[in-house]
Amino acid sequence: MTVIGCVMSFFLPVLVTIICPNNTAEEWSRLFIGLSIFVVITNIPFLLLVEDEPAAWTKKTPTYKANGQGFGTNEDGRNFLHEQKTEANKKGKKVSDF
Repeated sequence: MTVIGCVMSFFLPVLVTIICPNNTAEEWSRLFIGLSIFVVITNIPFLLLVEDEPAAWTKKTPTYKANGQGFGTNEDGRNFLHEQKTEANKKGKKVSDF
C-alpha cells in the first residue's frame, strides 16, 4: 500500500498538469469528480470482501508451558510465570520480568 501511495505522489502532479493546464475552475472540478469516481470504484472490492469476524491469527493459540505439564493457553502461561515468581520470592531470589 505504501508503494502505491509513493507512486501516486509522483504521478498525480503530472495528471494535474495534463487535466488542468489553465488552472480554471472547470478543469479542477473535472479532476475532483474523476478522482472521486476513482476512489469509489477502488473501494467497492473492500465493501464486498470485508469480514466483521477476527482473523484466525488474532485469536489466542495454545503455548507450551515450561513446567512440563503439557499445553495451556496464553493466560495459563502468564499464571505459570506468576507462580514461578512467587516461589522465587519466597526463597529470597529475584526473578526478572519477561
